[in-house]
Amino acid sequence: MEVVAQADDLCRKVVKSIGEAGAAGKICAELDKAVLKSAESAISTFPSLDDLNSRLASRAVDSTKLFNVFRGLLREAIRSTPSGPERDQLMALSAATRTYREDVLKVRNVLGHALENKTDDGWEILDEEGNVFMTVADFPAHRAKFLGNLRSIREIHRLLVVEKA
Repeated sequence: MEVVAQADDLCRKVVKSIGEAGAAGKICAELDKAVLKSAESAISTFPSLDDLNSRLASRAVDSTKLFNVFRGLLREAIRSTPSGPERDQLMALSAATRTYREDVLKVRNVLGHALENKTDDGWEILDEEGNVFMTVADFPAHRAKFLGNLRSIREIHRLLVVEKA
């Protein structure tokens, strides 16, 4: 992933430099064309997918979209569960995963495009703009958040998924 991050960073700098030299309008038009073509493809293709499984397997359903649907269904499950220990547990698990987008998805997305920078104090992870996002010393805290969220989601799965025998 470091190779892709470095290549993206260099490509972005080339595009920005050429844009600043007078081609910004042309570059914006090309970007608009590429992004809209991708969006139009998803708009035309996604609704034609036959069933839930094919929709869930589609690249159009990214982690954020999937988690948003998951959270909505979790809220519905909480509302439909009678008062008692299971409902209380679902509510606690919902609270435990409330910051999943920030604690897991955002970190994963930054790491997927991150650049590493060696300093006298160790390695830094830079975001796409070259700002320090984290240092290697931050990894244990991030791992703990990742694992805490995964454990909570596993428990929600245990409570809500009826396994077929």
